[in-house]
Amino acid sequence: MEKAAVYSLLTAKRYFRLIPFTLVITVILVSVLGAVLANVLGKRANSEENQPVSIAIAGDVNDVYLKTALDAVKNYDMTRYAMSFPIMTEEEAKEQFKNSRITGYIVIPEGYMKAARAGNVESIYFVTTSGAQSLSSRYVSEMIRTISEMVVASQKATYGYERFALDRGVTFEELKPSAQAEVAKYIMALVNRDLLFSVNKTGFSGASTGDDSVVAGILTVFLFLWGITCCTVATRKDVRLCRSLGAEGVGAGRQILAEYAAYLFFFFASVAAIAALAVAAFGIFHLSLPGGIAVTGEDALRFALSLPFPILIASSVQFFIYEATSGITGGVLAQFLTAILLGLATGCLYPPHFFPKTVQKIGEFLPTGIVRRFISEFSSGKAPSATVIVSGIVCFALFTALSVLFRKAKITGVREG
Repeated sequence: MEKAAVYSLLTAKRYFRLIPFTLVITVILVSVLGAVLANVLGKRANSEENQPVSIAIAGDVNDVYLKTALDAVKNYDMTRYAMSFPIMTEEEAKEQFKNSRITGYIVIPEGYMKAARAGNVESIYFVTTSGAQSLSSRYVSEMIRTISEMVVASQKATYGYERFALDRGVTFEELKPSAQAEVAKYIMALVNRDLLFSVNKTGFSGASTGDDSVVAGILTVFLFLWGITCCTVATRKDVRLCRSLGAEGVGAGRQILAEYAAYLFFFFASVAAIAALAVAAFGIFHLSLPGGIAVTGEDALRFALSLPFPILIASSVQFFIYEATSGITGGVLAQFLTAILLGLATGCLYPPHFFPKTVQKIGEFLPTGIVRRFISEFSSGKAPSATVIVSGIVCFALFTALSVLFRKAKITGVREG
């Protein structure tokens, strides 16, 4: 055991001599994967479904009650996060709509509110393209229809209530306070619809669950590519040292554990240093991702804390690849191809829904699939599922065992390194 410990310490020293090389490769990896992340999130942010819907309000918008209602929607209703209602003239709205700067515009007929207060509700017009089939257009059309129905229903209820009270001898002055209170309740019910449900926020500020998954995928690919930085130490050109240690009583299992312990320690130390710098940078400089997604130091820390278990899995795979290959060129090429191909197959670099269901299911249990799912679940504040944990442990045990088997083959001369 003492010989194995000394061997592990000496191997760790060899790894830490790679710090300058590791730094250069890490900067290259971060730059390339950062560009990929920027491209993916940029496309997501600029896609139609992620653009805020802008609906202009035109026509007779000078009525004080209408302005109050619009202010309520702008400031209190949940739709304020996804929709905006700029007020402009009908001519301006037509021009903006023609230039595709707004999704559509609502025309309030002249004297609409005056007629409404008299009990007559006229039509409100919503103008959009005749062939529009986007989700935003359908949503707005449905919203206008719903609002119109609510206005009609509320007007009927209000005037019916007044007539019922007045017919029974209640004076208008007596009726006015209670009528105003009921109208106020009705308005608050409309503009405080968020009280009807709760909103759970996950991920970093301004990001969707999909954005979290993209970041988790990029981090996964980074972890699996990071092994390239250890190529000069992890790659063996001959097996003389292995056989010599075997003759000294340090068998294949202890050799692998000693070397893997050094490899894992260097992996943890390197990523911890990188993560600390990232957390500090996001916390101090308030950096943001493409698409205006803000990332705080707390967000970055949450992602960093999700990495130890994934590092355990990624390192076991990388260590096995180096054990199974010969020479620096073969080792680096195998590391690169494994990270990229597994990343593609498990949705780290390409949306998994493009693959058949069977491939998607298998991908969940591949090393990169397990790591991506763990990071995504942990960083979003949820406890990683038991399936992910068990799959990760099995993956680690499997590749460690395979490394031992390959080392035994080398020592016995069945497989030359």
